[in-house]
Amino acid sequence: MYKSMMQAVCSETDVSDIDLSMFVGAEEPLHGVNELAAASVRAAVSSTQMFIQEYFGTRPSARIDRTLVDRWCVSSVMPTGWRLPSEWDEFAKDYQARDGWIRLHTNASHHRDCALSVLGDVSTPEEAAEVIANWNSAELESAIVNAGGCAAVLRNRQEWQSHPQGIAVAQEPIVHWDITQSSSHHWKLHSSERPLSGLRVLDLTRVIADPVATRFLANLGADVLRIDPPHWDEGGNTIDMAVGKTCAGLNLREAEDLSTLIELIKSAHVLVHGYRKDALSRLGLTKSRLSELNPALISVGVNAYGAI
Repeated sequence: MYKSMMQAVCSETDVSDIDLSMFVGAEEPLHGVNELAAASVRAAVSSTQMFIQEYFGTRPSARIDRTLVDRWCVSSVMPTGWRLPSEWDEFAKDYQARDGWIRLHTNASHHRDCALSVLGDVSTPEEAAEVIANWNSAELESAIVNAGGCAAVLRNRQEWQSHPQGIAVAQEPIVHWDITQSSSHHWKLHSSERPLSGLRVLDLTRVIADPVATRFLANLGADVLRIDPPHWDEGGNTIDMAVGKTCAGLNLREAEDLSTLIELIKSAHVLVHGYRKDALSRLGLTKSRLSELNPALISVGVNAYGAI
């Protein structure tokens, strides 16, 4: 199973060597997510090895502990004498509808407001559960999404594979590459121990999936600046996902703050963003505009659910 997962990940990331001897730790994962996590770390490690070999002339050895990977996917922070804030809103959970189960995602306040506007006069998750029990799951999913919220029916593999979104995602590559001649930066290399030292990364990401990518770059020495809206709160995720980063706040709906972001883009080597695909365009930061501001900028858009 690991080899098939590795082949799928590596085929999309320009990593050709699939050496299972790199893996140590638990042999039998409970769910496929464990395999994906290990394969993803393996692809990242192999890319790092290739980079170091290319620019420093030596290829470091590596071992990937599956158990440690699993733990990092839960949290990298172990509080002593205090507790991490909850990373979930009280309404964010699975609910049983009339014909199956549905997941509400209400961590963002506007998603919560949209979901509750559909459910009506409810003030607790228990009251929400009573209302949802009378809904058809697919109809509730559509109603919340159409209201601007976030919800998903829990489908089995066969149902997902036949669903229009499942079909669309299956047809996409893991990585979309768009390489131009100007997409190349040069910065002073320092040491193979911190191979990305000096690389300036502008981080416009949220929650878990996207910030993990920039946290990995920070771990390799990159100077990562994370930008959040004022008063943005992700609970315990904030501490975990900000490891190794510098954090700042900007309100991109304000002209002055947007100008500050533009100046940061001009001096960045890499921009990583996890917004909806039209969000930057609405700010005037279209693909062509980013190219004008910084012709050598490497722009990385991360989407956890497919670019559809």
